[in-house]
Amino acid sequence: MSWLANIVIVSCMLMAAVQAEPGTTAEKVVRLSAPNDHPVREVAVRVLTLAYGELGYRVDAVKLPPARSLYMANEGQVDGELFRGDRIERDFKRLIRIPVAVGAGEIVVLAHRSREDIVVASWEDLAPYTIGVQLGIKTVQMHTEGYNRSFVAEADQLILQLLHGRIDVAVGPRDVFLLTLNNMVLEGVNERLPLTDIVFLEPPVETGYLYHYLHESQIELALAITRVMTRLEEEGVIERIHNEVMADRYRAFEQLH
Repeated sequence: MSWLANIVIVSCMLMAAVQAEPGTTAEKVVRLSAPNDHPVREVAVRVLTLAYGELGYRVDAVKLPPARSLYMANEGQVDGELFRGDRIERDFKRLIRIPVAVGAGEIVVLAHRSREDIVVASWEDLAPYTIGVQLGIKTVQMHTEGYNRSFVAEADQLILQLLHGRIDVAVGPRDVFLLTLNNMVLEGVNERLPLTDIVFLEPPVETGYLYHYLHESQIELALAITRVMTRLEEEGVIERIHNEVMADRYRAFEQLH
């Protein structure tokens, strides 16, 4: 065997020894799925990046459609869900809720300006109408079970259905609708469609909070991140991040009015 071959073999052995050294550790990553284009997403990413960073983890936030995101988190195909409402663990029993809110959410009803006389004070008031619902928004799907519904994959499709008179109302998170309308303005949709004809019917039909979830296989990590997030909440860090992110979020749509 040549001296060059010996050097190569020895080098490979040394590299293997270094990789197997107990004291060396690979980067720790927590993979979290989340609905794509949700306005609270950036808030949650910043909060959880800070919190997991204190534990030595890097956050890998995976953008997915709402329904698929929840399925993958519950099945353990990712480590958890970036954020969701406070009731999903009833149906998705493999998820552990971290009891520190990363955001608040209002479920509101949208209508075309020609139908703004519709009065909705509760979920039951929606029964007579054709309702637009985005797939994966579990709170809305649960409360409108048995009603006449039109399902879509993305929130902008609900806006278009309202403008074209295909549904009476659309129901979903206020922040999602505001972000969607803002993006449609930035994309120039308002130049060919009257987005100002979309009205919010007040008050909201429901108000709740959004929480981070981990898969049940991450129980120890859940306990650790709860301690960190509790402290961040007490220090006002989560509220500050939320206010910073939301400051300019909806400016384009608001300037239309």
